Amino acid sequence: MKRIFFTAAIAGVMFCTVGTANAQVYENSESETPFVEEQQTVYTQIKEQDLPQEVRQALKKDYEGATLSEVYSSEKDGVVTYKLVLSTPEGEEKDLFADAQGNWVQKVDSDLE
Repeated sequence: MKRIFFTAAIAGVMFCTVGTANAQVYENSESETPFVEEQQTVYTQIKEQDLPQEVRQALKKDYEGATLSEVYSSEKDGVVTYKLVLSTPEGEEKDLFADAQGNWVQKVDSDLE
């Protein structure tokens, strides 16, 4: 009978020790893992007439026949970027990005919505 009690007590101590060790490993690994928050560019919808003339000219020149369906703008570090959603004559929907001077801008993955 003493052996059963002694075995149960040792098993209980081992169970508690393993649970504590796992909690410590989890706690340490969590604090050592760096967390980098990616900032996505936030665009606000604007009216088509608020789009700079240079951007409209670039759109007309480079995407002749396309229909502009939505226009957005975003300002980051004093630079305004425009997001244009358009439909091509082939029926494709495209998202384009331009600066205020009408230059097409290539967006990086962290800026895409």
